Amino acid sequence: MIEGYNFDGIQSPGVARLGDAPFDATTTVYSVPNFYGAHGHNSSLASMSAIFYAAGPSLKQGRKVDVLHNIDVVPTVMEILGVPPAATVDGELISKILRTRLDR
Repeated sequence: MIEGYNFDGIQSPGVARLGDAPFDATTTVYSVPNFYGAHGHNSSLASMSAIFYAAGPSLKQGRKVDVLHNIDVVPTVMEILGVPPAATVDGELISKILRTRLDR
């Protein structure tokens, strides 16, 4: 199977797509997983990774971050804008990409 699909064997609970024949839970099916939203995604596979580019006067040029978590973007943007994060803001500053005052 190609990346992004799973072999679920007997899928339970079975879910038929709109317009399909009634679902027969006794048959073997090829499908996306039962937990919708994942679609067989495996973030450890390079072929399934996304690309994130950022540029601007507050960022160092040519920096590469091997692993970036979406949750870390907000604290980093807040730092650039000089906005102190509330205690409820999750994530960590991606300091490796930020220029310091000495860099300017």
